[in-house]
Amino acid sequence: MGPQSAGAVPGPACYDNGGEEPTVTDANLVLNRLGPETRLGEFLNLRRGRAEAAVAKLDRKLGSTDLNFVAEGMVRIAESNMSAAVREISVERGEDSRAFTLIAFGGAGSMHGCAVAQEVGIRRVISPNHPGNLSALGLLTSDLRHEFTRTHLSLLEEADLSVVADHLHQLDKEAHALLSAEKVSEADRDIRYSIGLRYEGQAHELDIAVNPRDLDRLALGETFSDSYFDAWSYLPTGRPAQIVTLRLVAVGRAPKFSFPRLDNSVRKLAEAEIGRRVVFFDSTAKQTSIYARTSLPAEARFHGPAIIEETGSTTVIPPNWEMRVDDVGNLIMELR
Repeated sequence: MGPQSAGAVPGPACYDNGGEEPTVTDANLVLNRLGPETRLGEFLNLRRGRAEAAVAKLDRKLGSTDLNFVAEGMVRIAESNMSAAVREISVERGEDSRAFTLIAFGGAGSMHGCAVAQEVGIRRVISPNHPGNLSALGLLTSDLRHEFTRTHLSLLEEADLSVVADHLHQLDKEAHALLSAEKVSEADRDIRYSIGLRYEGQAHELDIAVNPRDLDRLALGETFSDSYFDAWSYLPTGRPAQIVTLRLVAVGRAPKFSFPRLDNSVRKLAEAEIGRRVVFFDSTAKQTSIYARTSLPAEARFHGPAIIEETGSTTVIPPNWEMRVDDVGNLIMELR
């Protein structure tokens, strides 16, 4: 349940790779939310017997005789921890979580997304395409970003702006050299310059965007004072503005892509159902349809309970949720 983790090696007990302690993966397998026929990659099959033996150890410690009850308790603890993390970045920051949609990604995100959302008051969950690889996809399509800085302490009224411009031009040369080394074309580069200013004696500074070819002392001072007032609703008196940092941000735009629309001529809902099995929800056994995500057509709709399997992730749709597929394959779950 954490903070310890079995990791990928040895991994959960059901990997049959030396892991002995019960994990959330083992609990999900005991509850049949993961099936014994579920394959991880090309070589790894989950071993239900190993998962049951691991959970049974905890079962005996608790003096319980119900393996499913203990497994469900494990899952609820894990989901409660996930819910606490969601609250930390929403409710505890003054945001109303009910106004948001939860994006469930990562290998286990879609398995627990609906339960976590319901616990924090969110009624809509989206499982994006390839949820297990979403972070990797984001990495590959994210722009490159480099920040160059140079300290230059000087009162604004006394600063030699030609020297400031020279420093920014030097940073510009360094930035272009780095982007060239990274094979970023001139057309895909975005260079932004700014000067960090503060009032003398302060510890914090504000970044003010500038053009190094057209530095104007008066305009820079006015922009800084306006920005300071916008941020803090007052202006210090008797303190001159001070230049602290010269900053350049270099962005190399990465190629973007979009997922193609699903071809419903080759995707049929009836063919997407690959089996049924008994799955436990709230200590109740439910006959549950199992679907192959790669076969679901656009605009397919059904009510839970249901489980959608794919390479790298499993999506669990509880009994009180409904699901539809959008035109590019995202799964959209809503609480009924």
